[in-house]
Amino acid sequence: MPQLVVTARITAKPDCADALEQAMRVLVEATRREAGCLAYELYRHTELPEQFLFHEQWADRAALEAHWQAEHMHAYRRVAGPLIAARDVQVLQPEVR
Repeated sequence: MPQLVVTARITAKPDCADALEQAMRVLVEATRREAGCLAYELYRHTELPEQFLFHEQWADRAALEAHWQAEHMHAYRRVAGPLIAARDVQVLQPEVR
């Protein structure tokens, strides 16, 4: 069971969605190879193509922190930053039983 689940809702600026998707696809491929990454999925809204959702599962906080500091994450931010209108990132823990 993952220790952390992350959702990131990202909205592209007008006319930037396709370019943003390309940057995201590069990020997905690199991230899936990271230690501690249990799942890293990218979705694009079917009716609002400028909206994307990342759904991530991480083994622990250390793995997530390492992801945020990874070179491919820095490269993504440099490319994607100017293409993004809004983003909302949520870091969640599984339900405690």
